[in-house]
Amino acid sequence: MTDYVTLDAELTQSLTEAILEGANALSSSSDSQAMVDDLITLVDGIPYLRAPEWETAHRNPLANLMAIHSGTAPVVVPDGEPFWHIEMKSGNHGTYKEAFFRTYSANEVSDRVFALTHGASEAINENWWGNYNVPILTDAIADTYEVYVDTGRISSELDRYNQELQPALSATVQGVYEKGYPPTSGPFAALQSRGEAPAAALLLDEAITNGQFTNNVNALMNNLPDGPPAATWFLFNLWISLKALGYGDVDAAITRYQSDEVGLIILPEIAPYNWWNGEYTSWYSQMSGSVVGAARSNFNSSIHCDIYSNQGGVGSPPGVMWHDIRNGYGITYCEISAFSWYSNGDRRWEWE
Repeated sequence: MTDYVTLDAELTQSLTEAILEGANALSSSSDSQAMVDDLITLVDGIPYLRAPEWETAHRNPLANLMAIHSGTAPVVVPDGEPFWHIEMKSGNHGTYKEAFFRTYSANEVSDRVFALTHGASEAINENWWGNYNVPILTDAIADTYEVYVDTGRISSELDRYNQELQPALSATVQGVYEKGYPPTSGPFAALQSRGEAPAAALLLDEAITNGQFTNNVNALMNNLPDGPPAATWFLFNLWISLKALGYGDVDAAITRYQSDEVGLIILPEIAPYNWWNGEYTSWYSQMSGSVVGAARSNFNSSIHCDIYSNQGGVGSPPGVMWHDIRNGYGITYCEISAFSWYSNGDRRWEWE
């Protein structure tokens, strides 16, 4: 069984020692010591590959961006003509956004992720996140109960949005690193608040070129099969660290690290430019309806309706009846709403 925890700990210890070695040249002021301590804490906070707490922290703002930018189309109910006229009663949610996502709101994590991803790819804007939400939410509803949707089209759409996100995938990591993952965002904020982030970046840069750290990384790169993915993920997070801390030219630094002068083994997917432009994706699992969180509590909610019988309808005396559409918000979202992009047939409606 792959023990990424142990492999990560080995690299963290090696880099920590390199940081301390480089810090010996600094003054012994309390300010510089605080900077060194926070940088070490930052490095120690880098998650190991596939750490579940990191994966959750990374998915949450992505799901939040989909929710807060989802469309505001109204909730609709089926047409009962020619024998019935169906109206929603007061007290129902007016829009699907209200029905599913009323507890969601923007926060500093999603704001930072949005800014960085939009900067990396202008196409990833508010509309893009809202549109991505449709196949994600439809997939989640279809996984909860039967709806008449084309699952093949949903799968294709999830693949397409995943491909479109990849050029900005590293930007999502930086946003969570800075704001949404306490083991890194905590010391990062401390360094920023004291104006020490640039100095920390220089110290980290020096530590990465330390001969012993290079030897340890290279040994891991040659330790198949688990060493290369563990080392690549760790190095990728160091590139993210340098960029977040404000290092001037991270690509130039990576070029120097892999030169004969330093000799660090760096795989092509995290080579200069590639690491930021979407070439490194093996750590990431494509999103599906499984990312939908609190909205699931509303999947089983019914829509309360007044059903008016039309005079002259066969077997339908004049009057009004009160019924609920079972699982109404989810079913109507998928099948007859403005978001029924993947609808694949008609339903025999179930009334309560």
